Amino acid sequence: MSRPYTQDSQASKSQHWFAWTGRDAQGQDQSGQMPALDRADIEAHLHAQRIRPIRIQRMRRPQALGKARAKEVAHFTRQLATLVQAGIPLLSALKLLDSATEHPGMRAIAQDVMTQVESGASLHQAMQTHACFGPVYLGMVAAAEASGQLDVILGELAQSLESELGLREALKSALTYPLAVLVLSGLVLGLMLAWVVPAFESIFSSMGAALPAPTQMVLSLSRWWVANGWTLAAAVTAVALLLRHWLRHHPQGQWAQAQMALAWPVWGELVQLACVSRWARTLSSLMQAGVSLPEALDISAKASGNLCYERCLVQVRSDVMTGTALAQALELGTPVTPAGWRAGWQRPLFSPQVLQMVAVGEASGRLDDMLMQVARMHEAQVQWLQKRISVLMEPTVMVVLGLLIGGLVTALYLPIFQLGQVL
Repeated sequence: MSRPYTQDSQASKSQHWFAWTGRDAQGQDQSGQMPALDRADIEAHLHAQRIRPIRIQRMRRPQALGKARAKEVAHFTRQLATLVQAGIPLLSALKLLDSATEHPGMRAIAQDVMTQVESGASLHQAMQTHACFGPVYLGMVAAAEASGQLDVILGELAQSLESELGLREALKSALTYPLAVLVLSGLVLGLMLAWVVPAFESIFSSMGAALPAPTQMVLSLSRWWVANGWTLAAAVTAVALLLRHWLRHHPQGQWAQAQMALAWPVWGELVQLACVSRWARTLSSLMQAGVSLPEALDISAKASGNLCYERCLVQVRSDVMTGTALAQALELGTPVTPAGWRAGWQRPLFSPQVLQMVAVGEASGRLDDMLMQVARMHEAQVQWLQKRISVLMEPTVMVVLGLLIGGLVTALYLPIFQLGQVL
């Protein structure tokens, strides 16, 4: 089975993208962009819509008309799936969403998608001009259009996006509290070293007595912080920005980030569960749409959200193409770095339980159902592990914060305690 969107993409190569502005029958200004063979097609389409063209300009590439977050995209997909499943034609459903969408960026995107579909483009062709619809999203929509199961796949896609939002919230909530407390504690320590400790130092100097070693260490740290604090803050900020750019844009940095995300003892387990859940749900939805296993593996490789899994699944697809069973290919697949070195951790990307469930699904001919069970099981484990991390993090962070602040305060009051004992 050929890729469901190859034929459409080849047909669109003879078309060009045009941006247009015009005025409708009510005198309102309208604008948009759409693919067409030439300007005459754009003019004919606008006249059919009772729009008088004012300007038509050819573009090198389509431009996104609005920006939308994952939450708005998931809401838009759920609404579109509900309307299509209710038997409303696609174009009518898009027109209803155009008037019902409240988010400005998402409304602009919905209007542009509606205009392109109205002009004859397929749904996935209309969506591919907007960055909010990723390659996995477009692949599933293309597969749905090719198989005639747009209502079913849109529902599965909406469920997948909503589950993805839940996984993101679980991952964020597992990090938000400890990071917020650590940042707050750092600010408190910095302020105490810059303002509170120098006030105590003037008091200590008037005593004329020898200070305890902990107090001397705190005073020395305060002097260094006052003299070099801004320089240190600037250096740390610069290093953080450079590191962020390297991790996001450099191939070796992206690979290192993917490895580090999986290497941490507890956090790595949480990331692994989320990656397997995303991949299994996407692969199940594609197979339910009638996409063959190799093509579904190709589309769902990016759904995991981790480069290690993506490269592993590319190798798995190659093994499946040669006749290897999926469970066996998942067991043998190991991600490698661009230089060919093996990954730096020993935990398998797919647990024995996942391999067993995949093998059972292949043997029974219900691989799509079993993959959906894998996704749901891992989503439940993510929620449980996130709550466990939160419960463990709260006392740990409070103890660390208490030791830092308490140690500093104790060091400052030691000379006063000693002076009281002498008197």
